[in-house]
Amino acid sequence: MHTLAADPGALLARTDPISRRPRGERPSSWPGALTARERVVLTLLSEGMTAVAIAHRLGISPRTVHKHLENIYVKLGVSDRLSAVLRVQDSVTTTARRYAHQ
Repeated sequence: MHTLAADPGALLARTDPISRRPRGERPSSWPGALTARERVVLTLLSEGMTAVAIAHRLGISPRTVHKHLENIYVKLGVSDRLSAVLRVQDSVTTTARRYAHQ
């Protein structure tokens, strides 16, 4: 089972695996970088928050959260929440392993 670090936002900010394509990863699977807001939404999603809870936390409408999620899914090449979170967790794990072996 994959888990994010205690502070996934800090790990995402430090390794920044979402905003650039990892080495060896096909470019078509990472068609674009996530915006700062999309990264925040994805981090909150990975913490198990619903779209309504994310909207409340960020002071935006649930519809806006859903639009961010749509954009995230397209950019990550996935079709649902679980796949998006797993994709990021796999990327973070891979990036962490690279840094550990340097």
